[in-house]
Amino acid sequence: MTKEERKRFDNTRRDLQENPVKAMLFYAHYGTKETANETCDNPFERWKQTTQRENRAICNHLGIEYKDEDFKISSEKLAKEWCKNLPDIE
Repeated sequence: MTKEERKRFDNTRRDLQENPVKAMLFYAHYGTKETANETCDNPFERWKQTTQRENRAICNHLGIEYKDEDFKISSEKLAKEWCKNLPDIE
């Protein structure tokens, strides 16, 4: 996913998070909410599947090719990003 595509994706996701009615209509159109709860009893797995379906729906809407690796962050990279802003203690 290019930076421009990622920016469009993030703006769309933010818009849907800030407008619940719009999000309900959007996801109802793509059928993501109905199928998410039927496939798994584990809440963490259900959350993961719901997020993947939502990401796929947004990418489909924007005409962006969905790739799982665009949405995965390694824990090491996440930790380094988080530590960047911590003050140095000496």
